[in-house]
Amino acid sequence: MRRTTSVDMEWPDGAEGALTLTGRGRDIVTLEDGAALVLATATLRVTATPDRVVWRVTSQPRAPGVADLVGLRLGPGFRAAASAALGESLDGSLLALLVDDLPVTALISGFGLMRSQVLAGGLKRVASVRRIGTCTGWRDGGAAAVRAVAGEPAYHPDVVAAEPPEQGRDPDAWHAIPALPPQAMRRRRRLDVMPGADVAAVEAWFRDTVAEADGSECALHEYTVRGEVAVGEGAVGWLESIPHVLPYVDCSGAAPSSRLLDGTPLRELRAVVRERLTGVVGCTHLNDALRSVADVDHLLRLPVA
Repeated sequence: MRRTTSVDMEWPDGAEGALTLTGRGRDIVTLEDGAALVLATATLRVTATPDRVVWRVTSQPRAPGVADLVGLRLGPGFRAAASAALGESLDGSLLALLVDDLPVTALISGFGLMRSQVLAGGLKRVASVRRIGTCTGWRDGGAAAVRAVAGEPAYHPDVVAAEPPEQGRDPDAWHAIPALPPQAMRRRRRLDVMPGADVAAVEAWFRDTVAEADGSECALHEYTVRGEVAVGEGAVGWLESIPHVLPYVDCSGAAPSSRLLDGTPLRELRAVVRERLTGVVGCTHLNDALRSVADVDHLLRLPVA
């Protein structure tokens, strides 16, 4: 079984205009004869003000509670408010995952604009001491924290050229994804589940990219999470995290934190990640990758005709 999602982040009128977030997703299963059966699809389009307050939202399928996202700020507290608005009936669904990705994609959405300014010779932002202690990459005494304390300009994170995975040889591997305009960003997710009688092998992957002026894409964040889920128990067996592309030199130090989730019931995984992998123990982006493993429970329960 495979779940793929993408969220596009665009500022069509620049940083002073509206932010547009467009989410797409699909669940499929590969049958014994090799055919791919589509189990579910979803789309979500959100328009937010420059200060990231939702003022328009549409979805397919339509769902009760989606309209209640209007007026919420895409920042701290959004996920709790969105979860209350959507209700438990959508837990584990494609639409719920797209909504769950809104605050983090809104947070990083300005990187493309910032990158263009830096490449054009503009000034880099000064590192903020307020970020110290918020994650592994900003641990006290780490490279980023030292620059902040010294009042030096923040790192302009290096990016890595990345071929879009949907352009591979397998036409069923990904849902349809359009080309990105320059300065726009995209978050892709893939969740593979290979069920067995007692254990399901799991691989969760995600990548954040920025579109360059020539139409190519470069990765800013990328992780793979692999492991096993105990099917009967509906719980994590074990998980390991493999960092690929990260913005700061200390970010990869969060990778071992995934083992703190061993034995966690899938229905509790999102809450447990939030409780255990806080501050310098975790990484915002890795935490999101680990939280997405909770959707294995939903995928295993989908009817396959």
